[in-house]
Amino acid sequence: MSLTRGQFLGAAVAAVAFRNETVRMLESIAWQTDKDPEVAARDETYWAGIRRAFDVENTFLFLNHGGACPSPNTVQDAMEKRIRTANRAPSYYLFRKQDHEVDKVRGRIAKLFGCSPEEIAVTPNASHGLFTGIMGVRATAGDLMVATSQEYPRVLTALHQRERRDGIRIIQAEIPASPKSPADIAAPFTRLAASKPKLIVFPRIGFLDGGFFPAEQICRTARQQGALTLIDGAHSIGQVEDTAASLGCDMFACCLHKWILGPIGTGFFFVKKELIPAIWPLEPADADLDSNIRKFEQFGTHPTGISLAITEALDAHEAIGTARKSARIAYLRHYWTSKLIDEPKIRFHSNLDPNLSRCLTTVEVLGCDTAALASWLFTKHQIFVTTAIRDQIRGIRVSPQIFQTPAELDRLVAALRIAATKGIQ
Repeated sequence: MSLTRGQFLGAAVAAVAFRNETVRMLESIAWQTDKDPEVAARDETYWAGIRRAFDVENTFLFLNHGGACPSPNTVQDAMEKRIRTANRAPSYYLFRKQDHEVDKVRGRIAKLFGCSPEEIAVTPNASHGLFTGIMGVRATAGDLMVATSQEYPRVLTALHQRERRDGIRIIQAEIPASPKSPADIAAPFTRLAASKPKLIVFPRIGFLDGGFFPAEQICRTARQQGALTLIDGAHSIGQVEDTAASLGCDMFACCLHKWILGPIGTGFFFVKKELIPAIWPLEPADADLDSNIRKFEQFGTHPTGISLAITEALDAHEAIGTARKSARIAYLRHYWTSKLIDEPKIRFHSNLDPNLSRCLTTVEVLGCDTAALASWLFTKHQIFVTTAIRDQIRGIRVSPQIFQTPAELDRLVAALRIAATKGIQ
């Protein structure tokens, strides 16, 4: 049955009212917990309230939020509403209405990241921004680009394609396994920066072990040697108080479908305004966009409603707050790891100091094949994790969500203790 205009407008008003009610609920329960994030992190009543804002998987325990996080129901509803609206008359709603609303989203992201809206491109994910920076920096045969030994695989794919296409040289900064301090991570960059690379690419948080990279120090070193910096910020925004100024980077690529809890398929790409003319866009753009951040958004026809739902995600994020999210993530990590730290066959590849890592924890059960362990956890214990395997790091990667409970993590602890003491057969 088709909706009349009155029915459609009434449904739209109801959807907005529901969205606002959800955010009001999140803001309301925020006042019911302690203002100190460290105290709020242990307030299970508060986090149970947060949980009600999500459609939580209940047939198994999902512990790979480092891959992608769920959005609150309010975000899903707003996204679906906009996509359905666009579907009624696509070229009208997409091109004449929704595309013009992207600037509002740009402004909200700029406020979050502490920069100008004219430095923010709204993108589908962190990878798109990383590819743009890597492929877009002007370089010729023999020029050097620096990456790290803990680089995300798709970043290496982009670098190697540039290597094949243009003859650039790639050197990887060897990051020690389980570094004990920021200095351990910064030292290789200091040595390699002296080689005058065109670009230094590195993660703000390593995807293998969740370790924090000393971004400001690396960027400062690169600047002194005339190198551009591109940060993979997929895991930082939403649970680390990073800004363009605090990092000091030239470019920054981020997913919003991780710890911001935005719609899957959203992210942003930050480029310093004065640098925009020097970076080629990944998709062709007209010459009159050469100095315009929008040249990095020339995707062609796409579901703009997904990007617009970033607004509702930021509303929900601000109602909770980065500080509370960060403290909760640190609390949950300490809760489960502290119960296994003395188990002889359990080896943590992540530094358990919350000042050095937080949202991702890689753990190995000695004597167990890593892939087999992950499979056993799912089939025998209904616990879903991913694996992290490269060089000296071999383990499952665990990343709980803010609304998950200590009791749920006790399930993980019990299963890993069985694996360590009795095996997985």
